[in-house]
Amino acid sequence: IAMEAMKNETFASIACQKTAKVEFGNPPAEHTLSNHNRLLSMYEGTIGIKTGFTKKSGRCLVSCVERNGIRLIAVTLNAPDDWNDHMAMYDYGFSLANEHQLDISDININIPVIGGIKDNIDLDFTDPGSVTVLDSQFNRIERLINIPKFIYAPISKGQVIGEIQFLLDDKVIGSSIITANEDIKI
Repeated sequence: IAMEAMKNETFASIACQKTAKVEFGNPPAEHTLSNHNRLLSMYEGTIGIKTGFTKKSGRCLVSCVERNGIRLIAVTLNAPDDWNDHMAMYDYGFSLANEHQLDISDININIPVIGGIKDNIDLDFTDPGSVTVLDSQFNRIERLINIPKFIYAPISKGQVIGEIQFLLDDKVIGSSIITANEDIKI
């Protein structure tokens, strides 16, 4: 539930606030509400979510931390030391995240040229760089190559032809620009 809730921009913007000024009453008066989630001040990257307490479940905490594009959520029930428990879980979770180079070394593409002195053109790619992801996520990264089926001459070296997108769970996490590697005249 917390993961889905944090996808809602309005909810996420409220959950990350340490304080909020609201006006209510008759006559209206301004009040300052304080968020009881101490992780917002204690732990770098904390962006929410909620504290709670009942007699049966004890101290409850649902929190969310985001660093380098990685968002982790922790939930504890009946946890007397919930602040430290969450920080320890996040330390462990982020220790599993590493920088990985996005690979295009196995891609060799050429596309047909219409109306040029050559029938095909080879393509170059910009370095897609690297991303920081959980090690368990790296093998799930997909590449989506977006190029036309053919291109009309004239073509200039360096002309943008398309793009390679790197996706993790349908979210673009990196890209490489595809360009012409030579001039082709009519």
